[in-house]
Amino acid sequence: MIGAWHHVIGGFRQGRRTPNGNETLWIKLRQLSNRDTSVQMWDWDTDWDAIAAFVLRTSRPDPAIYVYGYSWGGGWGFVRFAAGLRARPDGAPRGAVRRGLPLARPADLAAGQSAIAEALAGDRGTGQRA
Repeated sequence: MIGAWHHVIGGFRQGRRTPNGNETLWIKLRQLSNRDTSVQMWDWDTDWDAIAAFVLRTSRPDPAIYVYGYSWGGGWGFVRFAAGLRARPDGAPRGAVRRGLPLARPADLAAGQSAIAEALAGDRGTGQRA
């Protein structure tokens, strides 16, 4: 079972065909990945209800869930994912999104460095609160 999740959600015009800031962020966060910590990268228009159901089904009770959203990834994907977590009867106490980081421009990824540093230094991705 997963104790900590890190979800990087791309914006409307970001995809996986070319390198972008979300990919850079995902690569940096990958160092947290282990058998208890999952680091994922998603498109803004992913089926968020399905992802929420999967996260809750495969998580330990009270998982740490970090979300890093860029543009539509923050304004659409993050909101839909959080709603999907709250809408599931089994997710009410354990499906709270812990971190939302909507970014307005690729240059704003520098602002995300503090969130990355917090994630790397705080609980080391284990799901234990610092």
